[in-house]
Amino acid sequence: MMEWNQIRFEFRITMAGRDWRDVANPGSAIGEAVGKLFEKKVGELIQSICMSLPYNVDLGGPRPEIGRRSKTIKLFDRFGVSWENDIVIEDMNYNPVILIEAKWLRYTKHCRDKGGWVCTAHPSLRKSHDTIRKTIVTLAGSWTDSSLSMMRGNFVDIHLVDYDYIVTLLEGYNIPFHWDEKDRNTAFLAWERWNALSDNQINNIGKELILPIKKSLEESLRSTLEWDGETEFLEFELTCRTDDGGSITRYFNNHSDLSDYILSLD
Repeated sequence: MMEWNQIRFEFRITMAGRDWRDVANPGSAIGEAVGKLFEKKVGELIQSICMSLPYNVDLGGPRPEIGRRSKTIKLFDRFGVSWENDIVIEDMNYNPVILIEAKWLRYTKHCRDKGGWVCTAHPSLRKSHDTIRKTIVTLAGSWTDSSLSMMRGNFVDIHLVDYDYIVTLLEGYNIPFHWDEKDRNTAFLAWERWNALSDNQINNIGKELILPIKKSLEESLRSTLEWDGETEFLEFELTCRTDDGGSITRYFNNHSDLSDYILSLD
């Protein structure tokens, strides 16, 4: 008799008049579905916030007005390196003002890689586009304290939906969402029940999915987009490139110390 872990989960489910594609890994499939739903609802929230403000929200896809034909949003840093972005808020001249990533993780083993990408891309783009005033990551799932600290240390604003909250949310729709990585039985059941949901149920899950970050994300966006021009500087960072190909970075708590240091370099 064939063992369960030998079975290749390729199936087609037809429910409520809809055909579902064959999948080899139902655990990955439902994780991807949750991630896409999370990103979609984050995008909708951002659009609703910006609707009455003089800003554009770029969610990807062709944009004839700026000559883009591809689906992906790409920004170039000052070295000519392109970086893909999930969501970009622009001013009316199409300059980037806020960069926003929406990332989902089921297992923490990938969080340093995904967090490291943010810590490379966002600082590089901030240094290359002086119109960028903030970069944000909206996270869902399992993220370690070290990966969060790494991103905060690179001045990235974080909004997190905890993994346990998602498990409880889906359990309310009779979908088991916490299983061992090798437990394909539960993964199969979860994917099957997800496919049985109505469009209205999936939409409601999406709304509930972003509830933990809805208020904080809106406050963060409005604090930047409704900026009155007054800014309190909390810290200064100065990076100097050296003639041996290296660099030196110094941090200062006030403008006076920064000025004194710069004068000392003469």
